Amino acid sequence: MTRYILTWLTVAAGATLVPGCSTSRPTAQETVQEVHQLALSYTAYTYFRPSEMLIRKDEAAEAILREGGRSLLVSEALVQARNGYNSRAFCDVWPPRFADLAPLELSALCDCKDFGPNGSVLLSPWAHVDAAGWSLFEEDDVFRLERKTLVDAEVPPERIESILKGADRVLRQTRLMDIMRHNNQVLDVVASATEIGIIAPAEDLRDEDRFVLLHFDTHSDLYVDEDLSENTEGIGDYVNVLVSKGIVDEVFWVLPDWSRRPEAEHILWSDEPLGEVDVDTAYTNGPRLLELYVDEKGDIGFGEPVSDDVPVRRIVKYHRITISELPPLRGERTFLDFDADYIGNSGFGTDGCINFNPTPSQIYGSFEAVFRKLEAAGAEPEIATLSISPGYTPDESIPIIQAFFQDVMEQTGHPDHRPRPRGGNRSGDPGDRSAP
Repeated sequence: MTRYILTWLTVAAGATLVPGCSTSRPTAQETVQEVHQLALSYTAYTYFRPSEMLIRKDEAAEAILREGGRSLLVSEALVQARNGYNSRAFCDVWPPRFADLAPLELSALCDCKDFGPNGSVLLSPWAHVDAAGWSLFEEDDVFRLERKTLVDAEVPPERIESILKGADRVLRQTRLMDIMRHNNQVLDVVASATEIGIIAPAEDLRDEDRFVLLHFDTHSDLYVDEDLSENTEGIGDYVNVLVSKGIVDEVFWVLPDWSRRPEAEHILWSDEPLGEVDVDTAYTNGPRLLELYVDEKGDIGFGEPVSDDVPVRRIVKYHRITISELPPLRGERTFLDFDADYIGNSGFGTDGCINFNPTPSQIYGSFEAVFRKLEAAGAEPEIATLSISPGYTPDESIPIIQAFFQDVMEQTGHPDHRPRPRGGNRSGDPGDRSAP
């Protein structure tokens, strides 16, 4: 009942290591520990971590079953998977180096850029193994172990019902709701809302007609590149369109609470003056209150007018906050723009590979906090949209988040509005989104 795990951790000389990574700096380190040896193969991933694995029915598996039954088999398999992940994915100067890539297929991590302190790449270690969050199925020659989804996760129905009632109180007066695949399809919703009279035509827009945009997202979806000749209506700059066309006169970019974790905070909350950091065309670093100067041509100046020769038509305030900082909104026209990667982020296309893979309970906890605060702030959105954002949202989170919003629509009596696509780049190709 003894096995020996051999793991090799290669660390480049002078590499900057961060919490969760080994603090030693050998060129090759061999660690040996006595545990059960299981033959694991990984068949599904949520980007960096396995979400499904097969356990071969061999002598080790049978020994564990005899010793402690299925619960011990699950625990042993998860510990082995976690140890393998943490030993192969370590923090190093860019580019990351991995020993033996094949078992965990960690090459997706190479999409990261060196946004960590001193050029390091910050990765979240797999720290906690929760056997209750996994299901074990017996097949002919293997056991299949997969992470639970909403169907078999133990989220008390009364808790879900309570959160739905809170959402109902906030969204009962909403005039248009839509679940969409990609967030720039908000522009299709705006076009439909204009056709049915919720939004005034551009030529008739008065100050009192404009909306306060509540943008729940890990990404700003605002480009601050002054060389951008025109808005592409893509998933990374559609907020520019809403600002330029006068649909919104104030924006609250609401970042998730987990963005305050050390590996994310230095990226999203540096509070550097705009222009003194590399924003890579997407608004990430910079002042927590950014003033957008919209001139008579519809061009946007970031922190100052585009030109002294063109009069400024209005100044739109773009705030960067967390949910607890949302101000009173009673009496304001509000537009709720909710991206599912606010709840959880895969790390794809996001500076520093910032990622958070929530449990079903954490997903519902996030919704609960959001709707509780919206209600306390007196927000009554006239338009509410949810974008699923595949690729950016962890795969196993999407069915839970989408099902929740469908339940909200049923609770509030709103059908899922299906606006007619109006052209432009609505593909939502992840390559279109510099992030955050």
